[in-house]
Amino acid sequence: MILERTKNAKKNIFWGLINKTVKIVVPFIIRTIIIYKLGEEYIGLNSLFTSILSTLSLAELGFDTAIVAIMYRYVADEDNDIINALVNFIRKAYLWVGSIILIAGCCCIPFLKLMINDYESLPNDINLYVIYLLFLINTVITYFFGGYRNSIFEAYQRQDILSNLNTGVTLLFSLFQIYALAVSHNYYVYLVLIILSNIVLNLLVYYVSIRRFRNVKPVGSIDNEQKKELKKILYGTFMGKIGGVFSNSVDNMVVSAFLGVTILAYYTNYYYVVTALQSILVTIYISLQAGIGNSIALETKEKNYKDMIKFTFMFNWIVGWCSICMMILFQPFIKLWVGKNAILPYAVQLLIVLDFYIVMCGSIQGTYKNALAIWWEDRYRCLVSGFVNLVLNVILVLIFRQYGYMYALIGIVLSTIIADLLVSTPWSIKVTFDTYFKKSAKEYIRYLFLYFFATCINYFITGLIANGTKNLGLVDEVYFVITCLICLVVPNIIYYIFYFRTKPFLEAKQFITTRIRK
Repeated sequence: MILERTKNAKKNIFWGLINKTVKIVVPFIIRTIIIYKLGEEYIGLNSLFTSILSTLSLAELGFDTAIVAIMYRYVADEDNDIINALVNFIRKAYLWVGSIILIAGCCCIPFLKLMINDYESLPNDINLYVIYLLFLINTVITYFFGGYRNSIFEAYQRQDILSNLNTGVTLLFSLFQIYALAVSHNYYVYLVLIILSNIVLNLLVYYVSIRRFRNVKPVGSIDNEQKKELKKILYGTFMGKIGGVFSNSVDNMVVSAFLGVTILAYYTNYYYVVTALQSILVTIYISLQAGIGNSIALETKEKNYKDMIKFTFMFNWIVGWCSICMMILFQPFIKLWVGKNAILPYAVQLLIVLDFYIVMCGSIQGTYKNALAIWWEDRYRCLVSGFVNLVLNVILVLIFRQYGYMYALIGIVLSTIIADLLVSTPWSIKVTFDTYFKKSAKEYIRYLFLYFFATCINYFITGLIANGTKNLGLVDEVYFVITCLICLVVPNIIYYIFYFRTKPFLEAKQFITTRIRK
């Protein structure tokens, strides 16, 4: 089966962006209400418990990712028997995983106080254990209520259906959640509503998948050859999940344990913005992944390499523009949103944006790597990177803490940057090129350095123009709006001046023009 890659990708991107917009705006409203009605401590606890449960989700081993990667090939071949067997395998695996996470999560309860540096300063109305148990229940629901069927939509490149279901459920339940927080100030009712919305969403996904994909049923079993292939991929994805936990979830736990949940709330306010942008960008390249997987199965390596260079250029333009906007708008936005007391030092902001850029600039290459399912060859990368991040986290936060708790966050972000820049990114590139493209990555790396250099110059010029408006004596709200307009226009003009004669720009222009005409 040759998937309608361009058509499906456009639908996935469009509806995915709609869904991400809803899932950014609604939680932003809810987060703001929590901050002003309940306090920063609740935000800090949210981040801490989410990180703990993300760590426990290691039990998943990456089943869904591995299964989808294998399913691409059989969807292209229209081999329904193997597809059904793989879906049945992941159904059984989800039940086991949900049980393991539930048991492990309960075992963590006695140690919760040890993970919060400022536990004694928490408000009296916070019941740490009740909140944690509600988070735990919400985490395991997906494993027991048909969450495994998400993989079917992903393998057939129909994430747009998932996006629409998610958008509808989020909008409906958000009204009740906002009421619970803004009017009744009841945080526990809010958490229960999150659980109910998760149940409803999973049941809808289950029902729609049965109606939409009548030929896909959880029956049969995979043979020994497929088990061998799956085991190999699972080993690689599990290593990747361990590294991901060390690189992401552990950061929040270290901040909470050494600096407290209030500082964690300030820290995650910035990362809320970063994560929001990342979720939008992830929607773009994840929507392309099934099409890329189908292209890898049917097209030549040379064709796929040219496509990767083209997509990398287009994506890096967007990533660079987002980075420039964050560098210029972060501080005034945080001041307007939650107050000047929540503003982090400029050095912390700079490192947060740099980390965003480093992680996202290689996302297209990472999408090709995931579509190729070369996790076995890549199995130690995330583990080594995560370990480096974990060790540096503790060392650097203790070093910088002597300059103040706010500045201790420099150590947290810097450790992530070092691990990404020196270990994760170059390793990922080498594995992809050595395993599939069978050629040197020098040209690709040269492009990445070119894009980074252009972004730095672009930020310097745009920043000078934006800073000029500070001398006009404008009120904060007007200054922010004018600066937004500058960031919307100026960086893209500068990028055009930099790139308009380059080969990647001309190929991207032709690609976009062709799609618009169609």
